[in-house]
Amino acid sequence: MQERGNQSVTEIVKIPNRGHSLTIDSGWREVAEKALAFVKRFVTTDAIRRPGARGQTPDPESSG
Repeated sequence: MQERGNQSVTEIVKIPNRGHSLTIDSGWREVAEKALAFVKRFVTTDAIRRPGARGQTPDPESSG
């Protein structure tokens, strides 16, 4: 098994009646919702809002 030496989080979620192209087949929203729920468990709101983060603009009041 390829993940044997991996120290990171590895989870398997089986979604019935899905093929290899599960992200573009009908029912893709269910797959996307499961993926988003997984990510939300590991990402904090502070990490998203920190200045300089991708897609974020710095707060003009905090610059000197």
